[in-house]
Amino acid sequence: MSEAVLLLLCVAGCVTLVAAPLPSSELVDPKSPRARSARGSERRLAYTLLALASFVFLTLYAWSRGADWRAVGYLALLMTVSIVLIHPWLLVRGLLIPLGQVRMAHALSRLGGYPWLRDEAGGAALAGALALLRRGHDPALAEWLEEQIAAAPLGGAGLAAAGLIAASRDDVAGARALLESVEAIDVDLTPRTAWRVAIDWRVADAIGRGAYDEALTIGRTGLPPSRTTDFMLLAAARLAGEYVESEALIKRWLWAPRRLQTFGLLRRALAGVPAPDAIPTPTLPTFSLGAGRLAANDGGPPCSAALSLHVEVLADRDASPAAIRRLSRAWDRDLASPRLREALSRRVLDLRAPLAAEELLVDLREQCVEDLAALLRDRALELEALEQPDWEDTSDERDALAFGAVLDRAIDRVRGELLSGIEATLHTLAARRQQLTVEPAPGLESARSLDLWRTWLAVRDVYQDATQIGGLRLRRLAFPGLERELGRLALWMWQVHDERGFADAIFTWLLYEAEALGNTDSAETYRHNLAVSF
Repeated sequence: MSEAVLLLLCVAGCVTLVAAPLPSSELVDPKSPRARSARGSERRLAYTLLALASFVFLTLYAWSRGADWRAVGYLALLMTVSIVLIHPWLLVRGLLIPLGQVRMAHALSRLGGYPWLRDEAGGAALAGALALLRRGHDPALAEWLEEQIAAAPLGGAGLAAAGLIAASRDDVAGARALLESVEAIDVDLTPRTAWRVAIDWRVADAIGRGAYDEALTIGRTGLPPSRTTDFMLLAAARLAGEYVESEALIKRWLWAPRRLQTFGLLRRALAGVPAPDAIPTPTLPTFSLGAGRLAANDGGPPCSAALSLHVEVLADRDASPAAIRRLSRAWDRDLASPRLREALSRRVLDLRAPLAAEELLVDLREQCVEDLAALLRDRALELEALEQPDWEDTSDERDALAFGAVLDRAIDRVRGELLSGIEATLHTLAARRQQLTVEPAPGLESARSLDLWRTWLAVRDVYQDATQIGGLRLRRLAFPGLERELGRLALWMWQVHDERGFADAIFTWLLYEAEALGNTDSAETYRHNLAVSF
């Protein structure tokens, strides 16, 4: 009788747990990811308690009726199967992933449960992708997994799965971009395990490239790392020059799994070899044409000073902004000097050329501007730093007034090219979205989310790289077109395809950019969109 009462109380508690309202006023929207995750967690807990209570009740009932140990064993087996069905990750992680059973790992993970409560469809795909890495790349299975990712709203686990699939194809650059972008998805749509998988791969990738400082930056995010990553971070710290005891390093290696795969890293860290198979980056020699400058001071040919500085700056890979400004001033002086005009006029008359000296001056100035623009592009120099005048080397007022003519035109040209690059990526994004809107063919529709996600990442990366060079002025010029096209994409993905995570990532990034530029109206709009979306 007491066993029956215990079981009834447990059933009543489970029913109450499932039927109880959401625990917080933040989860008012039942369709929000946070609400769905909380409700799923409550259901799994209720099922687990019910399975355990049923096992206890049936065991006590069987013992009271004189059953032997075999009945208890059958009940324990039944309870184990029930727990596995409620929390399939236990079997998937311990057996199916190491065996490389892609379809079985995906199918069993589709039952949900820990750790995929926030992205169950993406978590199933991630389980399959982990099994695919253990199995080795299979084009048919990889394509099948990508179809499963495209069939559900894009979340953090789905992005991590897509990144691992790209890694299985040896597309390291694509895998790196996708796994880095997991951080852009809202935490309510990103299971912690998916975040940890992405960090583990990125840490291993950085260490494999010898970028130990980058690996430490990636791994030290505050999220508890896995045991393997914990060892790799300690080894990276030692290889980066930090003090790490050999005994602690060996202990972490013994504690971590996959010791055979990480034994080479352990040996390098103990030996203190900083980078495996490192190839030194070739650099151009730095030289100075002091003789050319002396000849110019002695009344040599026109433009000797500017030409010597021109060669010196182009050959110097570490040319400072001050050196580039000196070169610009030298060209401004020589191009404005009557001596050069006289020399060009005399040369035109001697050769009877069908050109005027003024045309030659314009052509020479254009070549100088193009060389300086190419220098700024190749060295990725910050344009705003070059626009700050440095009057240390000016000798008279005429130099100060002449300063900036050639350099300003080169800066404007580079800034225009950067702006054109941003507009080109926005045009590609708009064309792709329009294609998926007007012609929703099955092949295009299945690739919609990941394809557009990669395209928007390309837009973001081009914008960030360009504005890092172009500075605040370029950001102000490029942002209106950027927010117009990205806003359309976010609203389309959210309202038409219910891709809340996709839209949230874009709205969040646009909010940060609007705040950085002081655009209060746009920032308020994106805050409103984020509040409505979640």
